[in-house]
Amino acid sequence: FLNTGDYERALTEAKISVAAGKKTDEAYQILGDVYYNKALALSSTDERASLLQFAFQAYQSSLSGNSNNALARLGLGAVHFQNGNYKAAVEQFDLGIKSNSDLLNLYLFAAEAYSMLMGQDPNANSMILKYNKCANNLNPDNPSIILNIATAAYRAGDCEEAVNFASKVKEVTDFNEAEKNALKTILTNCGNK
Repeated sequence: FLNTGDYERALTEAKISVAAGKKTDEAYQILGDVYYNKALALSSTDERASLLQFAFQAYQSSLSGNSNNALARLGLGAVHFQNGNYKAAVEQFDLGIKSNSDLLNLYLFAAEAYSMLMGQDPNANSMILKYNKCANNLNPDNPSIILNIATAAYRAGDCEEAVNFASKVKEVTDFNEAEKNALKTILTNCGNK
């Protein structure tokens, strides 16, 4: 029901799973996912904040039953991200990666959280590069990930690496304008080798 956007039925089913008491950490994690996704679908900030709080509590309940639930860590980190707590988000994503290093979204969300910390954390760009390289290992040849690596390498002043990755996606036609401009800047300023 969650995948089809039927949040009310998904919420009912998740609550039944929690009440049944079987695999409680998974049931709470799914309940958190329902609240989180329902919150993102809303435009009302008050109701959205309330649902994000419910999601936060559900993810916490999941983790109290199994602190290694990487999906609950992803969800909890996403709630922190939505609330603007980017450092707390990264902490949760890192804990999730320690539990399940094959979960692509943990790396992507961590990189995105660090992009929000660019003006505050002097290591943000190197962390963006690190997480995107890990994501690229899990999902090779994804143009968005490759462009993110090229952009972070460019910001770090590593033109060789920036051009190496940018060259792999220079023929991609479905980038948005900002992505096209970033690619053009890299290739122009670092030389199209």
